[in-house]
Amino acid sequence: MQFRVSQLDWPRILVTRTAAALLGISAALSVCALAIMHSDTNLNALSSLKRDVLSIIGAASAFGFISLIICMAFFWLRCDSSSRSWRTIWFLVLLFGSLYGSAVPYYAFVYLPAVFRQLRNPGDESSDASSAKPDVDQRRIGPFHRILLFGWGFFLIPVIGILVFTRISSKLTEIIAIAFFLGSAIVISESVFHAILSLYRSGMSRPPKDGDQRH
Repeated sequence: MQFRVSQLDWPRILVTRTAAALLGISAALSVCALAIMHSDTNLNALSSLKRDVLSIIGAASAFGFISLIICMAFFWLRCDSSSRSWRTIWFLVLLFGSLYGSAVPYYAFVYLPAVFRQLRNPGDESSDASSAKPDVDQRRIGPFHRILLFGWGFFLIPVIGILVFTRISSKLTEIIAIAFFLGSAIVISESVFHAILSLYRSGMSRPPKDGDQRH
């Protein structure tokens, strides 16, 4: 049986005190990561010990930053039972602001309150089990079959070579290569857009809970 991360029981993994505490540490590390990314620290001016300490902090912050983004994304996708309007807003915030720390406010204002409500009412089962599972053809990426994309990528390599060595290629070949390259860009862009839209539809297919309409 093929294992998929999406098949894990994410409510049991994320909606626990332990997960909330660990993700709280990740949120704090994410703030540190943002501070490091936007700081003007001159590493050459620091001593060797300070550079080593800063490197360790930077590595830990990067791990916390990435893990928080992944966990909040799966929480939105599988566990978030807020209203559809708020889910749409947070989807856009997480999508376009993930590199700017948008997972931190989502953790504070959506994830933590949801975990506290669930822990106060442990008999209230997550809506993940009842959420509709989209009928997805695993052989397709967007409207394109994987074999088509693999074939396109296989022929893309020599075409890029033709573009690089334009001196030995004819004008017609150069035009064909440019058209092929633009077509590849369209295929990749459409596939990315389809993936984002599929994630959005999957997360929005879960009905909101009565107590979470305002959140």
